[in-house]
Amino acid sequence: MHRRWIAMAALLAACGGKKERPAGDASARPADAAATIVVTDAARAPDDAGAAPADAAPASASPGVSSKVLQVAVRGRVACARRADGRVRCWGRQWDGTAAAVAAAPVELPGITNAVGLDITPKGVLFVVTSDGHVRRSFDELTKLGPLEDLEVEGEAIDVRVLDDVPYVLTRAGDAFGPLKSNPRLRDITALHTLGGRGLALHRDGHVTAFTADKATVLPGLTDLETLIGFGCGRRRGGELVCWDARGKASPWRGPANIIERVAGDHFSCDLTSSGVACTGWNDVGQLGTGPDADRTTPRLVELPGKASSIAAGERSVCAVLDTGEIACWGGNDGGQLGDGTLLDRPRPVVLAGVTSHDPPPPSDGLRSVQQAGEEMSWAALPEGCKRPTRLRGPEDRELAAVASAYAYPGSAGAELWFADFRLEPAGYRAGTRPARAGQHAFELRLTKKGALDRGRYQGTGPRRATLVVHDQTGAVTFTRGVDLVVERVDKTWICGQLLDPDPAKRQPFAARIAKRR
Repeated sequence: MHRRWIAMAALLAACGGKKERPAGDASARPADAAATIVVTDAARAPDDAGAAPADAAPASASPGVSSKVLQVAVRGRVACARRADGRVRCWGRQWDGTAAAVAAAPVELPGITNAVGLDITPKGVLFVVTSDGHVRRSFDELTKLGPLEDLEVEGEAIDVRVLDDVPYVLTRAGDAFGPLKSNPRLRDITALHTLGGRGLALHRDGHVTAFTADKATVLPGLTDLETLIGFGCGRRRGGELVCWDARGKASPWRGPANIIERVAGDHFSCDLTSSGVACTGWNDVGQLGTGPDADRTTPRLVELPGKASSIAAGERSVCAVLDTGEIACWGGNDGGQLGDGTLLDRPRPVVLAGVTSHDPPPPSDGLRSVQQAGEEMSWAALPEGCKRPTRLRGPEDRELAAVASAYAYPGSAGAELWFADFRLEPAGYRAGTRPARAGQHAFELRLTKKGALDRGRYQGTGPRRATLVVHDQTGAVTFTRGVDLVVERVDKTWICGQLLDPDPAKRQPFAARIAKRR
């Protein structure tokens, strides 16, 4: 019975996935990997008639009629929505070790008309539970979805949550288990929460089990928990909110008393409360949902076009299911993960009409919306003697055909100069946060010396060192090479000079406006 499960687990392990950042505090850990299953008594009760749980019994929608969203799942830069008619639509960019194709507008999973639950692996593999108790899976790209594979499971599945790349299935009987015999089997579960390679299981009697793919540990001192809130926090049956560490040691709750759920992405978190959604942390791409503000350590409510009933977070994006049955999303959109048909970041919520409509929207890779050289930073007040770079050529013919923006970030040991063929946002930029998007390019000049940057020659080696770094649209470094250049001017607002070449005709001027890193 377990042969197909074992084969599936081996295939998942072989495929691997993009590594998440190590877990830290709530503002730093990537809890787009976190999700909770709640099992109601109605779902657990014997069902002689074969009926599914209340919200899990999709009714067929009439032709041409839209359907409300019941659930949204977000992982990395992929999001999926489960609708009241049992259909599932997904959008974003999966991770296959390369830059996979982007689905910037929702696409519908083929053959699924009775979905009751879903989850997504870090790589973007989709698992869907159907009302007949089956689990189905797809490895295909979102832009080329074929028929989903039907997996054999033990018992009647009612939901699924991913532990790293492995699906943990929850059955109507209250059992939760992975595909291998070595995976811990959990019984009498009322809620299941996963975060990366860790999981928490809430049992009917109120105690909590922490588990990984090969080990389960009952946490002492947690014997009367009613609900899980986020990862590592919950509400006791008496109403008290509590958090705990990996050993189960309780600590005071820090947050709103009317909390319903907490999600987190990369260095930011959002709380769903009875008053609305409020976020704190980094805001470099608008993931706090309140506009292009500075980073924030105090929460502020997101202005939504309706009351949120649930939320989910990716690396740098958030989606909320509204009481109207629609979805509103905000934040980073470099992989089309907001589903609005573009690749533009949205610092305030946008409603995705293509999720609830009867027919899926036209396919879109979002490229037409990309901010290219037509939208530039201001080159006003460029000092006399400095020349604006029209293009920059890197190693192996990598080239910025048009330099739309260039910013310099001086430090105590040199400076970083960034050049892009789209508009960089100087106040929000941080190294390593994927400055480029599909079809865009970013070059980085790292100038290193003892002390602050000054005029002079910088080369690939020596005390004054210059390195050219090429970044691709996934944030990966594709090429690093020492270069020869001269800094001709440094003041409070500009750094400029020339990239040298033995052939004077190939020398390239550069200029970058000085900006402060947040």
